[in-house]
Amino acid sequence: MKEKVYEEFGIKPDYLIYKKNYIWFEYNDFKYIVMQTNYDEKKLGYLNQLVNYLDNYGFFFHQLIGGKNGFIMTFGDKNYVLLKLRIIKERVITVDEILKLSSISVKEIGITNIEEKIDFLEQYLANYENLELINFNYFIGLAENAIEMFNLYGAENKNYINHRRLVYNENTLEFYNPLNLVIDYHTRDLAEYVKSLFISGENKVIEYLKYLNYKDWYTYFARMLFPSFYFDFIDNYIKNGQEFNKKRISNLANSYEKMLRDTYYSINSKVIMPNITWLSNVNNI
Repeated sequence: MKEKVYEEFGIKPDYLIYKKNYIWFEYNDFKYIVMQTNYDEKKLGYLNQLVNYLDNYGFFFHQLIGGKNGFIMTFGDKNYVLLKLRIIKERVITVDEILKLSSISVKEIGITNIEEKIDFLEQYLANYENLELINFNYFIGLAENAIEMFNLYGAENKNYINHRRLVYNENTLEFYNPLNLVIDYHTRDLAEYVKSLFISGENKVIEYLKYLNYKDWYTYFARMLFPSFYFDFIDNYIKNGQEFNKKRISNLANSYEKMLRDTYYSINSKVIMPNITWLSNVNNI
């Protein structure tokens, strides 16, 4: 790999440190990581535009390094990119960073929605319908409700910087990685942060509504309805062989519905929410 990095980018590291999801090295007092990617050159070009654009807002994402054949370096049968780190000191990101980043629109630089249009329901039903997964139909129902709400209230405001996934204890290495960026609703990152926080055991999540304008509560709640964590459990079960803890999922389904109901009633006390009848039924799981 050292020789390949030198061949493609003209950078010759003295040593490589292999981590779980990336390869790390230093060169001329700068830190770099090599990461696998499934993106093509066009998508990486969009992300490189975003990195340059976000510099204007004080968000210094890792820099995509171009080589003699573009951004992509092929090694074996896999594609990689080289990233130069510009946030050196690792720390846990703050809610303030999340809110500031997700308030940045990209309309003015002409980048359309770079997030791949994936039909989550079709994907998971097609691949996993024969598996014995507890509460599968229940969580699919949540996702369908989420999509219905997006169709009602999410026609606009889809051009904001967000991440594919965001956890409550996210560090700067992942947060400032441009490969994690997507363009979506302003509320996506905060909702994913809050879902992660709730799953970790924190129950006081309604207070995060105060960070949003009331007009954003609709898409925020729609994103909260979408059970991305459940689909992540399935992915880890299928792809990585991680245990699919049925008891934990069952308990989580009950506690998560209670949190959704509390959030729904809190929002509905201030603005008119659509009627979601199942939220008023306690024993529906």
